[in-house]
Amino acid sequence: MAETRRPLDGVKVVGIIIAQQGTVGFTMMGDLGANGLLLIKTKRGKSGARKMEIEYEFGSSGASVIGEYLNSYNYASHINQ
Repeated sequence: MAETRRPLDGVKVVGIIIAQQGTVGFTMMGDLGANGLLLIKTKRGKSGARKMEIEYEFGSSGASVIGEYLNSYNYASHINQ
């Protein structure tokens, strides 16, 4: 059996079971559990496809198009129409 050692996050731990030397450890794990056993039960993820929701908003202010400036004659003509 290959050993994997990873840091254990305390938030993910659901329960800890300590089986001292004797028949309990031996029954559960065979020769590996003969000297005692420490079982750490962790939370598990949900099966199925991963689901991710993202919401965002975007806003902008200012003129999107700036027109050309008018000279005084064209401005007066535009206002008088």
